[in-house]
Amino acid sequence: MRVHLVTMPWHPIDLPSLQLGLLHRLVRQARPADEVTEFHGSLRWAEFLLDRSGGRLRPGDCVAVGSDAILHGLGDWVFSGVLYDDADWGTTRPRSYAAAGDVYIDTALAMRPYAPDFIAECATEVLAADPDERRHAAGSFTRLHGDLELLGPVRQ
Repeated sequence: MRVHLVTMPWHPIDLPSLQLGLLHRLVRQARPADEVTEFHGSLRWAEFLLDRSGGRLRPGDCVAVGSDAILHGLGDWVFSGVLYDDADWGTTRPRSYAAAGDVYIDTALAMRPYAPDFIAECATEVLAADPDERRHAAGSFTRLHGDLELLGPVRQ
């Protein structure tokens, strides 16, 4: 059986995914004949942004939005338009929040237009791994939107 383990942004890009590492090992122990592969969405997102933005959005920007601004929920907001299939969904509230709380959101604003193409590419790549079953366990906190957006095309 082919098992493809996936993590989506915003896992820290400077650390290996503990979740994928543990799951990979557990699957290999429980089902040694299975083929286990991994997809590291946070690294892919950083590479994607660097490439598509022509170098304007760099890996450090992913850290700023996904880790440094975790309490502001900017990581989820970057992907929320994809979840609702509406590029303008939820754009008013973060701007008001940022103005009231002196929160810098320009980097998250710059990332948001890239989210739909990234999710589409992720779905294509995950499905190209041809997993035998499609299961999903949502990540936690700021990775939830990315997980949910990927789940739609993968389940279809």
